[in-house]
Amino acid sequence: MEAKEYKKMSKEYQNPESICIFGTGTIQTATNGLAKEAYFDGGDMIVVVENEEDLATLTPDYDAMCKIDGRGLVITAKSKDYDFVSRCFYPKLNVPEDPVTGSAHTYLTPLWAAKLGKTEMVAGIPVLLLSSIVRTLSST
Repeated sequence: MEAKEYKKMSKEYQNPESICIFGTGTIQTATNGLAKEAYFDGGDMIVVVENEEDLATLTPDYDAMCKIDGRGLVITAKSKDYDFVSRCFYPKLNVPEDPVTGSAHTYLTPLWAAKLGKTEMVAGIPVLLLSSIVRTLSST
């Protein structure tokens, strides 16, 4: 992928809208009550949880995920070994969990860049038996 094409893609997702998660039982149900923050970019619902251990051991509630706005649910957390980790769920599209969703990193990168004060990050995928990292660069 050319850098110019990447920049165009990243601009499309730079500012997901923060939404209130309290009183939204569906997001809490879908994340086993772990959601601390939520954002919606018009395509996917993005949820931040407290830590990567919670994210790694999360048991998805696919029925609840199907009731959330958007095409999928991306759950993310700050990491000890990487800058951030994420898991991506698309049960509405018959993809229970996508281990490495490239498009998710186009909006996770600016989100974590703002939180961490960094422009270059390494993202991990906290799924057992899968060792993957994604290197990301924020234009912000």
